[in-house]
Amino acid sequence: ENGNPARDRAEIYSRASCTLVG
Repeated sequence: ENGNPARDRAEIYSRASCTLVG
């Protein structure tokens, strides 16, 4: 369904990292 599932996961991971860091 999604063209780039890895990209979606990377975005979520990036957001989680930001939340974890600060």
